[in-house]
Amino acid sequence: MTIYLHGGDLASYAVTAGPDGTEVNFAPGARLWVWVGPMGDERITALTDIDGQPITEVVVSDGTDGWQLGAIPPFRAPYPRVWIGVEGQPRVLSVTNDLPELIEQATAAAEGARDAAQAAAASAAELAESSSVAGHEAAADPHPGYLTPARGDQRYVPRRLVTEPLDEPTQVIDLTSQPPVDAGNLRDLGDAPRHPPADAMGQ
Repeated sequence: MTIYLHGGDLASYAVTAGPDGTEVNFAPGARLWVWVGPMGDERITALTDIDGQPITEVVVSDGTDGWQLGAIPPFRAPYPRVWIGVEGQPRVLSVTNDLPELIEQATAAAEGARDAAQAAAASAAELAESSSVAGHEAAADPHPGYLTPARGDQRYVPRRLVTEPLDEPTQVIDLTSQPPVDAGNLRDLGDAPRHPPADAMGQ
């Protein structure tokens, strides 16, 4: 993707040596090629101009296109660093004009990662504290509805259920009629008065 902006800044000018070799003149109309490195044949042709139009090379301004005479117009390339120059001549490094923004983005990402790491460390420390025996015992009971104030396995005390029949019934009630289905309790046996056996009453 041609996303990195190059050219168009204070240093982006193309010049050529004058006839006697002692003068430096602008090089309007020079056709600059863009390469991946300072040497080699890996040329970049996937370029766009400042308006997003595809180009394969950069033409130095002649001063009639809105740019200064000899200026290298802005263009976009797929890499933040490219090498530009005239074919067969030494190349010059061009670093993207987006560098300050890239630095800000990298700084923001680093700060975000640092804050996330600090938050994760604090959360881990809090979890470790609350998961310890002391932290568990000091924490509020999350299940206050239990019948006993004990914690853990002591919340319920095992009881052995009696499944064998009793030697003799505690009390026998003979019903003389069938109570309706919506009737209340006939008698709460837990509150019933205890009477001595009939043979004991006669003594």
